[in-house]
Amino acid sequence: MNMSNSFVANWYFYFGGLIALIVGYTMLKRTDKGKEIIDRMMLRLPVIGPTLRKIVVARFTRTLGTLLTSGVPILDALDICARTAGNRVVQNGILRAKEKISEGHDMAGPLAESKVFRAWSSR
Repeated sequence: MNMSNSFVANWYFYFGGLIALIVGYTMLKRTDKGKEIIDRMMLRLPVIGPTLRKIVVARFTRTLGTLLTSGVPILDALDICARTAGNRVVQNGILRAKEKISEGHDMAGPLAESKVFRAWSSR
């Protein structure tokens, strides 16, 4: 009852807060750093995060496999996969892995450093 009375008596505060959240989210989404913050938060959400992580990893492996099968060099394929990741955190992880691979490292280590591509059992 008290919650209902609070909403009725102070509706303008709740409405203003909602508008502020929407405007803040929109302004944050317009910057590169803001996109990365939002994508990082999405990956950490309880139910959505693991599902989103699986979608991103599936998209990455499918795209990388198709490109490698088509004869695209691995560094170029990683560039393309980074652009199609759909998540700034994953994109940055793939690009860092690309740099390490170009230095001569294996592929598994640098991808595992991004925490998105770690084995499911190690979480």
